[in-house]
Amino acid sequence: MAGQAVEFYRQAFQSSPGDARAHGNLGRALLEAGRVDEAVEQCAEAARLDPASAEAQYQLGVALSRKGEGKKAARQFDLALELKPDFAAAHYALGVVCQEQGRMPEALKHWREAARLAPQWPEPLNNLAWVLATDTRDPFRAGAEAVELASRAVALAGTNNARVLDTLAAAYAEAGRFEQASATARQAEAAATAQGQSELVGQLRRRLEIYNSSRPYRQPASAR
Repeated sequence: MAGQAVEFYRQAFQSSPGDARAHGNLGRALLEAGRVDEAVEQCAEAARLDPASAEAQYQLGVALSRKGEGKKAARQFDLALELKPDFAAAHYALGVVCQEQGRMPEALKHWREAARLAPQWPEPLNNLAWVLATDTRDPFRAGAEAVELASRAVALAGTNNARVLDTLAAAYAEAGRFEQASATARQAEAAATAQGQSELVGQLRRRLEIYNSSRPYRQPASAR
């Protein structure tokens, strides 16, 4: 399917080589197909042809992030937000880059803004809740808020989403609600098993042992 999309957009691009949108569409298709270097080239050309497009700057940031060029990606997300301050996806993506660079206060700020701008989107809620529940640094943790945010994420993503259930379990544990943490972790494990997420199943089982011993889970901050 991804390869078909690449060919479709490549044909459109060939008929309109100076069209920024054609470059952008081809770039997204290439990224979906895992052809990251080519995607960066096409997204960069789209951003060059239409420098006032927040979407084009954002898509270049996404491609650069996938390539592992976090600093360049952050600059593109910043530019997208200069052009469109209420761009929820750019706030979320910039938060992820900030987290990867160890700039956690900035990451939390951008995830909070993404959650405010897109209240029906579970991803920023889930990332926020995970950090507030599990970060090794005391100033970032807030169990009650983590439970509230994670509960909202579960309501949006569904009770068969193992990842958000994992976050809710960690939030319950941080709040000292260990029975609920264990029950939710078992629910997450069942969902992950049903979906063939073997790596997550192993992680959940290890976390369940921690909750069963009435301890919260801790790890260096990471996006969910």
